[in-house]
Amino acid sequence: MGTEPHSANRRPLKSRGTGWARAATNLLLRTRVTPDQVSTIGVLVSIGGAWALVAARDMPWLYLAGAVGIQLRLLCNMLDGLVAVEGGRKSAYGPLFNEMPDRIEDSLFLIACGYAAGLAWLGFTAALLAAVTAYVRALGGTLGFPQDFGGPMAKPHRIARQLKAAS
Repeated sequence: MGTEPHSANRRPLKSRGTGWARAATNLLLRTRVTPDQVSTIGVLVSIGGAWALVAARDMPWLYLAGAVGIQLRLLCNMLDGLVAVEGGRKSAYGPLFNEMPDRIEDSLFLIACGYAAGLAWLGFTAALLAAVTAYVRALGGTLGFPQDFGGPMAKPHRIARQLKAAS
């Protein structure tokens, strides 16, 4: 796998260069799994994690399952890119599978956190704002502007807030 290729359109993640990430990527590369399949698994994990957060009001131990779902979703999100870029398995649908599952996963978890908190409207509002933010970023990229993944509402910060809301 070597060093990570530099790309102005990829979110910088220190975790991509860790030994466990390389091992997980190499394990996937020994199979026939595609990056698009990894993205699809991330959506399925998110459905389960979101369900756990909503159901946790009656069974509090499910908050832990929801938090695990958030982490597994992030793992799938990282691994799909590693398999695609470092593993050389990009597909014709890769750009679509790089964005759409993320928007679905974000929405599932944000809406579920709203329901878990008893504020469904807030979850729906957060999901809408997250999707619009991602759209504006993607639109800027298509217009030739460099991608900026920083700021107080960058993905790592949003995920940390989701985890905090779930606990």
